[in-house]
Amino acid sequence: MKKLVFLFLMFPVQLWAQSQQLKYDILMKDEKIGTMKVLKITQKDHISYTIESTITVNKIVSMLVEYKSTAEFHRGKLIKSSNKQMINGKVQNDTRTTWDGNQYEVYTLTGRTKLKEKNIDYDVCMLYFDEPDARKKIYSDSYGKWISIKSYGNHQYDLLLPDSKRSSYTFNYGICSRVETEQMFSKITLLLTK
Repeated sequence: MKKLVFLFLMFPVQLWAQSQQLKYDILMKDEKIGTMKVLKITQKDHISYTIESTITVNKIVSMLVEYKSTAEFHRGKLIKSSNKQMINGKVQNDTRTTWDGNQYEVYTLTGRTKLKEKNIDYDVCMLYFDEPDARKKIYSDSYGKWISIKSYGNHQYDLLLPDSKRSSYTFNYGICSRVETEQMFSKITLLLTK
C-alpha cells in the first residue's frame, strides 16, 4: 500500500516535467573520438540543463577527457551551475556559480569571486536548445564570466573564448546542429545525431 501511495504522489509531479535530449558525435579529423549528451528538463518555473561528454584520444599520448556541466534556472534566472573537466582522472577545471539571494559567487580551483551582474538569464548550456539571436554576451559556466558571441549570418555564431580561441555554433530550427571548437590537442567538431 505504501508503494502505491508513493507512486500516486509522484505521478502529478511527472506530469508537469518535460524533457528534451540531444546527442552529438564528437569528431577529430573525421574520426569519432567521443559522444556528448545534452539534457533539458522543464518543470513549471524551473529549467535545468546537463551536458556530459567523454572523449578518448589514442595518438602519441592516450587521453581520456570527461566533462560535465549543469545549470539551473528559476523563472529565467540562473540560480546555480557547475562545470567540471577531468583529463586522465585529474581535475583540470572545477567551477561553480551560485546565486545567494543578493549576488552571484563563482568558485574555481584558484579561489572565489563575486559578479557585479544581478541577473544571468542565458548561459552556454542553453546554447544547444535556444539560438542566441541578437545577444552580444553569454555567461560561461566553465570560465565563470561573461564572454562575447557574434552572429555571422545564416544562424551561425562565434563564441569568443577568454583564451583567444573560438567556438562556432550552427543552428537549424533553433537547435544547435554543429559545433566546431579549438581544443588543446586539435580542432573538434560536434555533430547532432538525434
